[in-house]
Amino acid sequence: MRKKQASTLVEVIMATMLMMLITLGTMSLMVTGTRYMARTTTDLTLAGKNAQGLRWVSEYARGSMSATISNSGKTVNFSIPAAASVVDSYTGEREYTYPLASDGVTRGFTVDFGAGTMTDLRGNKVIVKKITGIDPDPTSSTYGQAYTPFSFSMVGSHKVIIIQLITKDSVVGNVRYQRMKETVLLRNT
Repeated sequence: MRKKQASTLVEVIMATMLMMLITLGTMSLMVTGTRYMARTTTDLTLAGKNAQGLRWVSEYARGSMSATISNSGKTVNFSIPAAASVVDSYTGEREYTYPLASDGVTRGFTVDFGAGTMTDLRGNKVIVKKITGIDPDPTSSTYGQAYTPFSFSMVGSHKVIIIQLITKDSVVGNVRYQRMKETVLLRNT
């Protein structure tokens, strides 16, 4: 007759401890991965919203015939040239009138640091949210100070408008910041 081999108590305890360590290691990796995924998702969301807002403003800036900045650099207004009433036979589009004249509609954007928003003044639509008014970057020359969302500058002999936004969001107990800056050549000024 053959003897049945059974596991000893020590072998059962060792196997249980080994399984427990493997399970805890796997759970630790899963929690860390989830935390990094949440951070990355927040960064991408902030960057995407900033990019859309900057693109929206840039489209008006590039085609404008004049731009004014007011309210300590928190508001920008654009005047777009009027289009001709006749379609151009070569391009199939309505060209600008010459000499340039405004279409009579002022388009503008304003940043409200208190509300954390950038608003399209024409339709009163909020196009960027969670904007912060203080520069959080310790390596920046304006660290801990208010920054100007809209400003003019010159690149060579051309006038440009500089648009910059810093947004923030909280994720997994940490605050994440996203900085976007764009320089737009004002073509028709």
